[in-house]
Amino acid sequence: MTLICLDSSVLIALEKGKITPEHLRKKFPDAHFVTTAITVFEQAYGAYILIKRGYKKKGEKILEGLKEFKTYPLTAETAFLAAKISAELHTKGVTIEPKDLFIATICIQNKLELLTLNVKHFQPLIKYNLTIHNAQKLD
Repeated sequence: MTLICLDSSVLIALEKGKITPEHLRKKFPDAHFVTTAITVFEQAYGAYILIKRGYKKKGEKILEGLKEFKTYPLTAETAFLAAKISAELHTKGVTIEPKDLFIATICIQNKLELLTLNVKHFQPLIKYNLTIHNAQKLD
């Protein structure tokens, strides 16, 4: 079974109805959809901001939805891999947003395929065996 890791851009698109579960099932019929602790942090942060701004139901819906996904953690081993990759890219003048780097290395470490709307953010990591799917091409 293929494990597809959804990043924040995809979860936001799902929440807004720009991507539907049907799109995901059509493109990945035998996949199991998962996420990372980093993505849970990003989404939960946004949900708590919504709650603080008076959108309690919307924020709580996001928080409940996150509980449905198997979540892969950032381990010390993954952090070491992220640091190694970041140092290698840095010497070549390439920088990656730390959250994106952590998401990618969690995927690499656990053999997860990444589904994102932000392919550009992750492209430098393909050479480290990151498999990326472009969520803009789900139709």
